[in-house]
Amino acid sequence: MQKAAGVFRKLKEKQKTCTIFSGAGTGTYDIDINIPEFTELQVGSYAVMDAEYLNIAAKNDPARFSDFQPALTLLTTVVSVNNPEFVTVDAGLKSLYQHGGKPFVISPGFTDLRYEWFGDEYGKLIRADGGNLPPLGTVLELVTSHCDPTINQFDCFYITQGEKVIDQWPIDLRGKSQ
Repeated sequence: MQKAAGVFRKLKEKQKTCTIFSGAGTGTYDIDINIPEFTELQVGSYAVMDAEYLNIAAKNDPARFSDFQPALTLLTTVVSVNNPEFVTVDAGLKSLYQHGGKPFVISPGFTDLRYEWFGDEYGKLIRADGGNLPPLGTVLELVTSHCDPTINQFDCFYITQGEKVIDQWPIDLRGKSQ
């Protein structure tokens, strides 16, 4: 970004109306904020977060980006328990964007389960050695793989407080890529 900042300084000297230097994002805000030429940072995903952002390094933590906690999660239900090594859940490619980090379970008692893609409608949760599998019908909470394209697959957000749905927000631009 230092090279881009230098170009911005030169442009600003030649053209006084050149006043905006925009860039960076949620994943690099903590280092890019130190570039004085930036007039704005294009952060946004921090408001909901996802597995992809949480799995990148940060300025103060080379293993995990933990400045922001996930607010966007997806509820999934165990729909099949016919295998001793994994359970099938109803969260697959049609509800979770695949390219990004892997979704992960944050439901108490089941955080050791590993999500694997299992088709359009389904995912599977694999137990860690000796871990417990949830029974049929169990509802689990997942952190999504990548927030932006996952949000685009739904018509609304359900806003919760604890176990209770307290509001519903429409996703206005969903399906507007035509």
